[in-house]
Amino acid sequence: MSDGVHFGTLVDVEARSAWAHEAHAFTPWLAENLERLSTAIGIPLELTGREVGVGRYSADILATNPIDGSVVLIENQLESSDHTHLGQIMTYLAGLDAHVMIWLAPNFREEHLSALRWLNQHTDENFAFFAVKLRVVQIGDSPLAPLFEVLEKPNSWDKSLQRTGRAATS
Repeated sequence: MSDGVHFGTLVDVEARSAWAHEAHAFTPWLAENLERLSTAIGIPLELTGREVGVGRYSADILATNPIDGSVVLIENQLESSDHTHLGQIMTYLAGLDAHVMIWLAPNFREEHLSALRWLNQHTDENFAFFAVKLRVVQIGDSPLAPLFEVLEKPNSWDKSLQRTGRAATS
């Protein structure tokens, strides 16, 4: 017996359906919508720049955490994680003196998640490495909706957030 409620089915849509080009479409959208990513990872983000030069390369997005002033590197891609982006991330971290790194991709290879996990375990608490899965979903004919799912984060991240929050309020 039905009570008259009709439910739709949430379906995943290819990220390229929402943004045809990473640098020209997705990066600008993300830069304008950092609060969505901020909510997913649990830290405030303020945009510092897009396509920030590091030698002959360009980091996708640079932001700061206004609570502690730390530099946040955001590297995004519309394809599965790859070694090229992992290498770029290391170059950008060094060149920009970033302490927080957020890597967004629709899919992460286990080897790349393992590398970020290793970095979180073997660097001091001043560094934080995040893997965030980018999902684009839709129900029926509804507008597309981006979702950010944190797959990897520092082990002590929750404790660090609590300490930072207490310090900011006192």
